[in-house]
Amino acid sequence: MNTESTKYDQELNTQLITIREYSADRMWKGLLVVALGGAPVSVSRATFTGWLPLYTLHLLLALFVTLIYFSRPLLPHKIKAWILVLLFWGVGLPGVFSFGLFASSLLWLVLSSFIASSILSVREGIYVAFAVVVLYCLLATGYVSGFLELSVDMNLYTSEFSSWATMLIGTGTFIYFVLQTNVTYLHSITDLLKEVSESRDEIARLANYDKLTGLAVMHWAEERINLMLNQAERSKEYVALFFIDLDGFKNVNDTWGHAVGDQLLAEVARRMSVLLRKTDTLARFGGDEFVAAMGNLRNKDTAQELASKLIEEISRPFIFNGTNIKVGASVGISYYPDDAKDLDSLLKLADQAMYDAKQSGKNCISTMDDDSKTQNL
Repeated sequence: MNTESTKYDQELNTQLITIREYSADRMWKGLLVVALGGAPVSVSRATFTGWLPLYTLHLLLALFVTLIYFSRPLLPHKIKAWILVLLFWGVGLPGVFSFGLFASSLLWLVLSSFIASSILSVREGIYVAFAVVVLYCLLATGYVSGFLELSVDMNLYTSEFSSWATMLIGTGTFIYFVLQTNVTYLHSITDLLKEVSESRDEIARLANYDKLTGLAVMHWAEERINLMLNQAERSKEYVALFFIDLDGFKNVNDTWGHAVGDQLLAEVARRMSVLLRKTDTLARFGGDEFVAAMGNLRNKDTAQELASKLIEEISRPFIFNGTNIKVGASVGISYYPDDAKDLDSLLKLADQAMYDAKQSGKNCISTMDDDSKTQNL
């Protein structure tokens, strides 16, 4: 199970990386749209503000984004992700130095921490967010102290349609892509969590159920049987514990091979399961031995009847490739509370009774009850 868990963890990490790479790719597409559409609009403001170094930077960033976008299949995910975060800062920093609190690029700096946490890791997202807060504090100090000044008259700047168009196209378009990517990311995580839940259920099933027969393994069955015993103590009822061993199974393996023997065990398990109630428990003890438990019994006759039916079903011929194969079963029964009051003792007594049944001719039932020591069928 440790090997299976390790393999499962590796597959889970691989899927998480795939989700992050997909999210990063979506963001690159959004950034390309902003670069090709937003940079020309940004430059158009030069008719009002004059040519600013900011506009040169926007053109260079648009060219850089285009080059990275088409060469991104050649780059490792980590490098592409950090380039994306740095591009956000490349757009955000010049804006806040030129326009201060009026800069729409303030949002790009805020979004950079979200990007880092989504496509890198939460820890790296926290680092970026901390850097943004430090930057804001430094900018506030610079503007309040007079060390930094705005490049243009913001009253006139905000009255220009091109200023608002830049903000709407640049920020609005990319926020749309970021939100769309976030929705995709959340859907992917939801699907992954669903898969994790299903995988955990499968791991639990493999841990608690026998792979060949589909029956409960003993450690899982013991928990259920102990619950039966506790309930029987309160209700003053019987619990019957059956120890079942196949007669003639070794001959099947020797004659027909283990593959046929495995098929026969699976069919035996199926036949017995049909006879038991939903509240009963059936487990594979090992090899060709099985343990069953029946609770809520007012008397012992019901258990005797079930044991007879089990032997009858198991004794019916099994047909494999047109050939009839027959086995039998010896069943030992112990009862709570008459024979013992704990599971270990009940198992030992049922096992002993089963050996008594074999010594009495096989294909029969044996109990610890002196009045009906052995019943041949």
